[in-house]
Order: sequence, then structure tokens, then C-alpha cells
Amino acid sequence: MIVNALYKCFVTHEQGPNLKQGQPIGEPIIRYYANFILDGAHLKTEELFFDKLSVEFFNLAQWLGSDGFKFDENRFEMMKNKEYKIHYKLPESIKFVISPTLSGCFEIMVKTPGWSRYNESQTISQLAEINFESKIELKFEGFLEEMRKFQNFLTLGLYSGTYPIKMTLSRKTLITDLGEQFGNQRFPQKQINISCRSIGDKKTKEIKHHFEMLFDYRNIKDVFQEVYQKWNNLHTRLEPAFNILFEQFYNSHKFSENSFLNLAQAIETFHARMHENTNKMPRESFEKMKIHLLDVSFTEYHNWLNEIFIFGNMPTLQQRLDYMVDNYWNSLLDSLVPNKKEFTKKIKKSRNYYTHYSLSEEKKAPKGVELYELAQPLKVILCIAILQNIGFSKELMEEIFKNGFIGFKG
Repeated sequence: MIVNALYKCFVTHEQGPNLKQGQPIGEPIIRYYANFILDGAHLKTEELFFDKLSVEFFNLAQWLGSDGFKFDENRFEMMKNKEYKIHYKLPESIKFVISPTLSGCFEIMVKTPGWSRYNESQTISQLAEINFESKIELKFEGFLEEMRKFQNFLTLGLYSGTYPIKMTLSRKTLITDLGEQFGNQRFPQKQINISCRSIGDKKTKEIKHHFEMLFDYRNIKDVFQEVYQKWNNLHTRLEPAFNILFEQFYNSHKFSENSFLNLAQAIETFHARMHENTNKMPRESFEKMKIHLLDVSFTEYHNWLNEIFIFGNMPTLQQRLDYMVDNYWNSLLDSLVPNKKEFTKKIKKSRNYYTHYSLSEEKKAPKGVELYELAQPLKVILCIAILQNIGFSKELMEEIFKNGFIGFKG
């Protein structure tokens, strides 16, 4: 028996019956779009509370780098004797605390080989998932938000888009009632499979290697819990900047002037939210200056001056860029940008041109590949700034990047 629930539905098409001499022919048609299909339970909206979400992400196993395979040291000698052995031991789970009521766990799963009388091949496949477990029942949307936060974290580490391959929900107290037509049978519901439109870029099919990633779990395993807790707490504060940044990875197959503008905006947003006290001058001095300028100017200029004062004490884009470069630079960026001052000036001028398209700057404005190459260090600066603010020390990042990083594919 199939038991499903559709959630977040809306009408996409509605058509009445055909008419013949005023008489309807056939049945009217209404089509619906469902954002989510809950496979395994029929629930009302007010019942969508759960205590566990499990998600398998594309490239999660590669990012974890947890390998249960062990090859015989004498395998080359054995191959000469037409013999080959593979030993596999399931890796331990990795548990961590996210908040007082929420915990996480990385779980490695394995598809073991089968048996038949005539074996043409045998396969052992590793899979990885992350489990979110809540001490109190959490609303469906709450689990989706936790999943989205981790997806962004994984995207940052992979330096590439990712997406959920499989999602399951469960609740210890969930009981399914089959209704009168099935004799009012009731039974515990162990898990519910979720189908939905993917949050991410399913065009991403490439398996990532560790040297293509910005960082992987092994780089931060000793500080992972602390780092992820800071990430989780910072996510809401920096969500506008994160949304802009991660869109670059989810749409990595295309680049345009808007991609560059969005990165410049993300840098501004990050600086404004993380360094909001970096005004041009102390607030008291600025207020004193405003009063003085209004006192000595004609009344008819006051409206114009007051408009200028609204943003008059905020840093310019150039000042924000200079601050970001001075505080979030490392050896990785040294290899990409030969001159920091020229770089920030070029970013500012390019942002101004692609915002206003002034004819006087058109010939000097970078285009095509040149604009793309200008944008990549901008994206790296933002990623490094995020890492430093969630607990990556400068020493740790230098250690991670010392062997280079070749992940610049969008």
C-alpha cells in the first residue's frame, strides 16, 4: 500500500470541460504542483513535526574523506600470482553538537557485494549522509533550514555546488492511521522519504578531489564542532551575503557582468554586517559636523544635505575593499593578485562602470575572461573572510593552502 502526503501545493493549470450546444463534454482538468512529496505517511500540516532528518549530499563522502578500504601491502606481488584482496571496515560515525537541542552525525554507509553462482563482478560502494537529531520535535521547515545551512557549508568546503540526493524524516511518536477502509489499523512509522525540487545545482556531476576543495573535513576534524557552531550562529546574520555568494557556486556553469556585481555587493554586505562600526569618523564628530554645516548653509540646501548625510559617514566601496584586503589576505591570494592596491581600484572602477555604464569608462572596463579573472580573487577573499570569522586561524589556512589550490572553476 502506498501512503503519500503532498505539501506546499499550488494550482498551475485549470481547464473547464468542453461544451457542445451548451452541454459539457468530459471532465474539467486541474493541475497542481507539489513542492514536497512525503512518501510513507499521510499527515496534516499541523502534524509536520519530526525529530530526525537524514540527508545524503553529492560529494559529501569525498569531502569527509573517511575511507574504510584497506589494500594488502603485497597486492602487486599477489597480482602476479593472479590473486587480489580488498579489505573493508565500516568507519566510525562522527557525532557533533550544533546547539543545546540539536546534534549532528556523519554516517558512512556501505553497499556490500552480493553473491551469485557465476560472478562477473563484485562491488563495494561507500555512501555518506548527515543526520540532524533534535531533542524536541522540530517543524519540517526548521529541519529544511538546518539542511540548507549545512549545504552552504559543504559548498564552501567543496568550492563547488552540491545538492541533496536523498532525504528521510522520522519521528519516534509518529503513528500512521490507515482509516476505516483498512480496519483502522495503526502502526509506527519509522521513516518518511522526501522528494522535492533540489536546492542546488544538479548540473554538478563532477566528483571532487581533495586538492580541488577549499578545505575538507580532515583539515578541521580537531575543531569541526566549534567551527560548525560558529557557522550555524553566523548564518542568519550573514544570510544576504551568503545568498549572493553561494548562487555563484550553484550557477557555476555561467558567468556574466551580474555575477561580478553580485560578488562586489556580497563583499559590501559582509563588511557592513561584520564590521558595522568602521565609519569614516566617530559618530559624535559626524553629528557635530552635520549640525555645523546645516547652521552655516542656506535653508534651501538643507533637504539635499540631509540626503547626503544619510550615507555620508558610511565607508565607500574602496574603503570596504581596502579593509577586506588588509584583514583577510593570505599566501593563496598572493599567487593570484600581484598588486593589492591596483586590484581594489580595478574592482571599484569596474563595479561603478557595470552599475552606471558611463561612456567615459567603457574602453577601460574589463570584459569577458578579464572580468572573470578579476572576480575570482574577489570570491576567494569573501570565502577566506567567512572562514576566519567561523574559527579558521590564519595558521590553519596557511597550512591548508600551502600546497596550492586549483579549484577555480566557477
